[in-house]
Amino acid sequence: MQKDVADKILWGKKNKTSVIRLFIEKKCSVFEKVFVPKESFFPIPKVQSSVLLFKKHNNFQDIDDAKFLELIKKWFAEPRKKLIKNLLKAGYTESIVRDFFEQNNLSENTRGEDMTVELWCRLSTLI
Repeated sequence: MQKDVADKILWGKKNKTSVIRLFIEKKCSVFEKVFVPKESFFPIPKVQSSVLLFKKHNNFQDIDDAKFLELIKKWFAEPRKKLIKNLLKAGYTESIVRDFFEQNNLSENTRGEDMTVELWCRLSTLI
């Protein structure tokens, strides 16, 4: 695949997470196996390539994929805003959201891109 897409899956944009990265991380561990320079192809394309290995795991199999994806998409619709405000704006129960932040020692300034897949899965089960 194109190197920029592979990088987005592996590290996100500027080492921040993304919808695609979170969803894949929920299902698999991903490793870059080979970097393929554009000169390896004929005709030479304009982009570099990467080969990724996706190893399926069962860490979060009890979390509903559709519900998880809906939740992270709601936050990433406005990624510059604080997570708590996006969740409340999306209609999630304020007491549940605030309890989640308190139980996980998250600041009200936390943004969704700063959360791990584990935290997103935990949040998904609560709301």
